[in-house]
Amino acid sequence: MKVFTGKITEEFTFELIHNPFDEEGKIKWFSIFLMDEDKHVISAEHYGSEFAAECLTEEDIKYIRSVIPKDFLFHVYNCTRG
Repeated sequence: MKVFTGKITEEFTFELIHNPFDEEGKIKWFSIFLMDEDKHVISAEHYGSEFAAECLTEEDIKYIRSVIPKDFLFHVYNCTRG
């Protein structure tokens, strides 16, 4: 398994938004974890078929559920920031 870490740059953001799929139509990465320091903000796992996030508003949750396929798993966790 390869693990890449680094800052979220404009180049990374462009790749993630505009070129995320492989030749089979799956997300290129098995898992993506977006973090703020040591806290997970959102993750996409199993080639994008499972999402998890914390500290979302009801509006955020409604929007995300509206754009992901109905058979994808979406977990929302309570905000644990102190």
